[in-house]
This record gives sequence, C-alpha cells and structure tokens, in this order.
Amino acid sequence: MAKFWPQRLRAWDDIVGRLAALADGDPPLDIDSHEATRALRDTPGIGGAQAYKKAEDLLDAAICAWTAALWHRHEAKCAVLGAPGPGAAVPIRPVATIIVPISAETDPPAPSSRRPQRA
Repeated sequence: MAKFWPQRLRAWDDIVGRLAALADGDPPLDIDSHEATRALRDTPGIGGAQAYKKAEDLLDAAICAWTAALWHRHEAKCAVLGAPGPGAAVPIRPVATIIVPISAETDPPAPSSRRPQRA
C-alpha cells in the first residue's frame, strides 16, 4: 500500500480536478459549493487510509447525484449499459447497470441498451 499511495493520491487529484471542471457543465457539479465536497481537494492526503475511504465515499455519492441529474435532464443523451434488451429473459437477481452519457462523436446505442422496458 505504501508503495502505491503516492500514485493513488495523484489519481485522486486528477479525478477531483476533472470533476471540478463540471462546475460549468449541464448539469453542473460544483464541488466548491459545500465545505464537505470542497474538502475533497485536500482530504485524502491528510489522515491516511480512514480519511481516504471517507472522502472516496463522499466522492462516489457526488458522482451518483450528478449522474441522476444528468439522466433526469438529458435522458435522450444517455444510455443504460448492462440492462437486458427488449424480449430478453427476466433476470433472477438484479443486474448491474451503469448510465453513461452519449457523446456527439459516438453512434447512438441500439434500442436494447436504452432504458429497460417495464413488464
């Protein structure tokens, strides 16, 4: 762990920097708008593994909230990956899915990767 800690902190700084760039996005994600998320810029380097885990959980929550806002505002520009397509057998247990934005440079996904149809 000690060997990779500096790499992990550099990756953290990169991720937080990229998220900070979403402050002017649509929807915006302004990590500086609250003291807890603003502290994400510094938290991992202070306090070791426990502080890092707590900051990681907060970062995950912020990304999930932003993804929900993106889905709500721009559903047509998002795809659900991992969901079974229309006519597929209903899975016995929940299926892991992820919502992703579709960029203008990519082809729209096939209808089967859009929002799952309710039975």
